[in-house]
Amino acid sequence: MSNVEDILGIQKEEESKPRVKLDLYNFSEGEEYFQKVRSKTLEQGLGVGCETLDAHFRYKQGNFVIVHGIDNVGKSSLCWWKLVAQNVFNQIKTVFYCTENKERQLIKNLLQYRCGKILHELTDIQFRSLQGWFEDNFKVIRINEDYNLEQVLDQVGEVQYKYGIHNAMIDPYNALSVPKGVNGHDYHLECCNAIKKHNRVNNLSTWINCHPNTEAYRNIDRDKDSVFVGHIKPPTKGHIDGGAKFSAKADEFLTYHRYTEHGSTWMYTQIFVRKVKDTETGGKPTPMNKPVTCKMNANGCGFSFDPQQTPIGLELIGYSDWVDPMQGYYSYGDVPIEQTEMKIKHKPKISIEQIEHNHRSGEVFKQTSNNFELPNPEQGDYNPKGNAPF
Repeated sequence: MSNVEDILGIQKEEESKPRVKLDLYNFSEGEEYFQKVRSKTLEQGLGVGCETLDAHFRYKQGNFVIVHGIDNVGKSSLCWWKLVAQNVFNQIKTVFYCTENKERQLIKNLLQYRCGKILHELTDIQFRSLQGWFEDNFKVIRINEDYNLEQVLDQVGEVQYKYGIHNAMIDPYNALSVPKGVNGHDYHLECCNAIKKHNRVNNLSTWINCHPNTEAYRNIDRDKDSVFVGHIKPPTKGHIDGGAKFSAKADEFLTYHRYTEHGSTWMYTQIFVRKVKDTETGGKPTPMNKPVTCKMNANGCGFSFDPQQTPIGLELIGYSDWVDPMQGYYSYGDVPIEQTEMKIKHKPKISIEQIEHNHRSGEVFKQTSNNFELPNPEQGDYNPKGNAPF
């Protein structure tokens, strides 16, 4: 065969391949976006009324969120609480695929985060009310066998089609089955791409919970003057199991850390927002040594970022009335709200008018670093600062 025939053969082979249809973005398609940018009315991601958290992390529909941290720091619990808060404030519905927690324990935590109480403290009416809330807003995929990512995304898509959910949480990522004989790097890169495509096509957000690599457990604080000497340092993006492809593909990358063996700070969780891809719709990375800090509430029924009360504990109906989630409602407007056995027992510490004003001005949970800080040994401080309890 001559060189000419070789060339023709190659050309024929190439011609037989399907061509990708050229699809160019038309400037006019972004007209609404450009107008909002110019008028400073671009919608921001969804917050939960807590200024310190909302300043750095906001829920954005369709994003790929990675949560990262060493085991036993409470990654799952804090993620669950955040998604309950997003439901309370923004009606975000979530489906869970969680392999390391029993389904009933996951549901119990969601219920307790919603009401701020241990379940045995509730009346039958309150518990049934919570059950209805859960069934309307959350779904849990039963773990019958080990699924791979494609199988999980198929189930998530079916739940979205049937129940209109907005968000999926896969916890943890390394519990997904991996085909035998594949190149690990290439496979997990394709998984990240598959999640992003699934989010884009279905307008769904996906959170995955990831563990760190072995090096993160060797990253010990060896500064003899540090109050945390001997404890594991917060892992960085580079400490994620599987490498930098995960942080590169994520829209938001968060690290949770807790000094679980420290005598006085074991109950405080630090949230390092390592990456926010789109900052124009809200959120930004936390300073390197100044994470957002929260404290688990009594009996593990939620988290607090503010000295007065938790975001979920303060809700407003129609910007006029205060709601204690499980104690009934103040009437609002001319619409009567049936209270049955649910009587109001606890009124807010400040007036309804002040709460309404604070909510509108974004100051309900205003907290600067002066309200709470972890110890600063350089200044001779060895105990947390701030009002207690949160």
